[in-house]
Amino acid sequence: MPNSAGLRAEEIAPSVFSISELILELMPHLHNDGSWNEKDIDTAGLVCKSWRERALNVKWGKVDVLRGLRMLGPMRALDGPDGTKEWTFDRPLRTDDWSRFNSIASRVKVLIVPQDNKLSDSLLAAIFKGRRTPSLALFPNIVTARLRPMRPDGITGFLALVPSTLNKLEIAFPRGSLADGEAEDIVALLDLIPPRFPALSHLIFSGLRGRPDLTNPLTTMIHGLPNLRVISMYHQKLSSAIDSALSTLQNLELVNAGDVETQAKLHWVRSDSASPQLSELAVSGNFGYATATYLADVAANHSPTRLTLKYHAAYGRRDNVDSILHAITHHQSLTHLVVANVLLNVLTIRTLEPLKGLGALTELQLDLDGTTVEVGDKDVGELLQSLTSLERLELGIRESHRFPLSLDALVSALKTCPFLEHVAMSVDATSRRIPAPIAFRHDNLSSLDFINVAGSTKPSPLDAPEAIAAFLSPLSAKAITVESRSREPRGELPLWAGVARLMPWFRKVMELDRLHIVGRAALGNSGLGMSRRTT
Repeated sequence: MPNSAGLRAEEIAPSVFSISELILELMPHLHNDGSWNEKDIDTAGLVCKSWRERALNVKWGKVDVLRGLRMLGPMRALDGPDGTKEWTFDRPLRTDDWSRFNSIASRVKVLIVPQDNKLSDSLLAAIFKGRRTPSLALFPNIVTARLRPMRPDGITGFLALVPSTLNKLEIAFPRGSLADGEAEDIVALLDLIPPRFPALSHLIFSGLRGRPDLTNPLTTMIHGLPNLRVISMYHQKLSSAIDSALSTLQNLELVNAGDVETQAKLHWVRSDSASPQLSELAVSGNFGYATATYLADVAANHSPTRLTLKYHAAYGRRDNVDSILHAITHHQSLTHLVVANVLLNVLTIRTLEPLKGLGALTELQLDLDGTTVEVGDKDVGELLQSLTSLERLELGIRESHRFPLSLDALVSALKTCPFLEHVAMSVDATSRRIPAPIAFRHDNLSSLDFINVAGSTKPSPLDAPEAIAAFLSPLSAKAITVESRSREPRGELPLWAGVARLMPWFRKVMELDRLHIVGRAALGNSGLGMSRRTT
């Protein structure tokens, strides 16, 4: 087994260098007296050989291109006038150089090109001569190429070493103003990418902010990549390029694009039909008014069937989310909707209003923040009553002792959803507004997840099991999960005491086929799965 010393942490798979796992694989072939027979030796040898292959694949899975080229032959660098280093071979390549190099080249999956480096014409010529093929691709199984900040003319030489089957390309252009001729080099590079890498699915650029002159070349490049589904780059005009490419893009994720303050991720999936309808539109991150307006237009014009909004903006406005939701009002094609916020309380009555017309909605996930007092029992109840096709419901209720939604009203609203199969509640169950049990059976409900996300200063809901039982008792479910994610100080979470007090109630749920109770606290992760089969 090769030693892992000297390898960076990200290059080491968690299980590859686990000696204990290797010993466990070898133990069945070792007799009680410590002896081996010939068959055992052969089997153990195969095990070790397999582990050696795994270790080598990890060691060479992610490689600095200069380190890889040094396996082909000794190299030296010439300092260029612009501070870059131009590399060339120190001597002519020999046959044994290629034999050694080919033994590791096929293992490389991620190729990293360091900053401010170039390959000399003589080096590329030596590779071309030694390969004796029309292709310079030295690493045939490369999946990802990462090029650190460098000038455009230096990028093309490195890309010549990468096969046409490349899936993911990351290029970092130097920040700041471009030197004379570099804009033309970037355009030439953008023109080169589609025919050179037709299988490209992920394209990540940095350093292109503030270059509106690149809008047309970017649009042309996007149209030329039929498999492209993820784009990440700062570029103010990129939205128009993406919009014009909707007729060809099937699945797209757009990261860090739009107005200047944007740090949003836009992901959409186009349906397989000939029409430009999107089947999925997802947005997460920080996005401002301009991006929200653009996304609202996309949602209104292309009728997505799945919409996800995860709003992380600490300095944004709730109107940015509201405008997108209002754009999908009465979209009978929308079946899945997720609205979640992390740092800003965005849920208001105005946010919920357009959702009441979504009669085809089958899956709904909402974050209801306890500090947003504008939404109450009546609003949520009316929303659920209007969603007659709802099958899966996930509600996140933070700080429920301040949230004006009573759980009895929620249970009453659930009775109006005849097709409901799954309910997930993320709630602080220590609320003083716990209702009395309500007689309620839901024949279709097959699973119920009850998850506590109490903060560091709140007790676990399992300290108040009667509160959980009061909410759960009206529901008839075949599978129930109760999870505590409280981060309490060590020794202050009597988790299993609360579970024990809940057990009498669980025994009364005769339809229950599976019960899963999970506690995650300062004491570590604890899990207990129980199964009850009824006759």
